Amino acid sequence: MLLYAQDEVGYISEAVIQEIAKRLDLFDLDVRSVLSYYSMLRTKPAGKYNIQVCTNISCMLRAGTRFWTTANQSSDWHKQVTADGKFRWRKSSALALAAGRPHASELRVPR
Repeated sequence: MLLYAQDEVGYISEAVIQEIAKRLDLFDLDVRSVLSYYSMLRTKPAGKYNIQVCTNISCMLRAGTRFWTTANQSSDWHKQVTADGKFRWRKSSALALAAGRPHASELRVPR
C-alpha cells in the first residue's frame, strides 16, 4: 500500500500516512515504523533519479563509506536532491550487492 501511494503521490506525505493508518485501523506511528524500515520509501520528494549508495558494514569494508564521503565533497550530494531536481542521493543500509565492491543503485522515479 505504501509503494502504491508513493507511486501515485511521488513520496509518502503526512496526509498519506494518516490516510493509510485510517484505512488499516492503525496508529500513524505504526505506519511510520514500516516507512522507516524500508529504504525505498521516501518522505520527501525525490529527483527524477533516486541514487542509493550502500554504506553498511560489508560496503564499508570495501570502501563504500569512502566513496560516499568523496562524492559528498565533490558535488552537491549533501543536499540530497540536486538543484535541478534530477537526482536524489542517499545512503542505504543494504542493496544486496556487497559481495564484490561498493555499489550505488539508481532507481527511476515514476511520474
